Amino acid sequence: MKQIKKKIQYIENLNHYVKNNDVLVVAVSGGVDSIVLLHLLMEFNKSQSIQLIVAHVNHNLRAKNSDNDEKLVKEYAKHFKLKFESTKIKWPSKRFWSGQNNNKNESNLEAKCREKRYEFLRQIKKRYKAKYIITGHHLNDNLETFLINFVRGASLNGLSSMQINDNDILRPLLNSTKEEIFNYAKKHQLKWREDVSNQNVKFARNRLRLKVVTELKKINPNLEQTFSRNLQNLNEINNFLEQSAKSWRAQYSHGRNLELKAFRLLNIALQKTVLVQIYKDINVSTYKLSASHLDQILKIINDGRGNVKKEFGDKNFIKIEKNIISFLLY
Repeated sequence: MKQIKKKIQYIENLNHYVKNNDVLVVAVSGGVDSIVLLHLLMEFNKSQSIQLIVAHVNHNLRAKNSDNDEKLVKEYAKHFKLKFESTKIKWPSKRFWSGQNNNKNESNLEAKCREKRYEFLRQIKKRYKAKYIITGHHLNDNLETFLINFVRGASLNGLSSMQINDNDILRPLLNSTKEEIFNYAKKHQLKWREDVSNQNVKFARNRLRLKVVTELKKINPNLEQTFSRNLQNLNEINNFLEQSAKSWRAQYSHGRNLELKAFRLLNIALQKTVLVQIYKDINVSTYKLSASHLDQILKIINDGRGNVKKEFGDKNFIKIEKNIISFLLY
């Protein structure tokens, strides 16, 4: 019964965004999440006429295992008579990605893989004039992302984690747990690939999932559902701040310049939201923006000094001069 309810919820999520004749790029890694996603999309396709493009990124980090992931995804695409697109990442050298017991190296590798993955997915989206990129992210992914961002000192925007719809990205499984996905795969006798590196606790995300989340679930067996409700509350607060910041910027923002006096009158939560929005406009992602970095910038802006310049992201600077806050590219 629970699986049926989840399947209905999944279809409702899709019906809200996907219409007849839409073209969708499905990111399929070969893991259980993306295989279940593909299977559900084929079920959905029985009631809606949509075109699915299966896209796979071979990260080339696990030798033959990476190639076997790609082989399985290609077999599924052939079985379902879907177009298949893939790419294999060519790293400069093994040294580039080895030795990941260093947290900085690990973060860099994770960010680089994500960057290359979405670069390829958007190329395929553009080629086929697709409406969305569909990914298999689920509730446990969102919980792990929240915990990682929390530990790293992310802003409220970062803590809000992933959304079902984020511009051209659609995540219809985001309210489903990993356990529910596994149960669905087993019930439908689906084949998937296991990434053994997911059990390696030298990776921060794995340590959180295998050690921290496991202990938290001993305290609260319904951790995912509790997290989901709390995340909804955070999202509602964040959405309010985002809309308020956009309204303020429409009045007091002129290109890459802000009116200093008007900015200083804002509540500090709204000040932070305005800065995060601008940072995102300039850098696309807020991955490298920490809460402590924001606090440093706000201290400079609000302490009354003029003619000050402060780093604001990669090769970007914030400059305060007279009654203007400027965001400069170098």
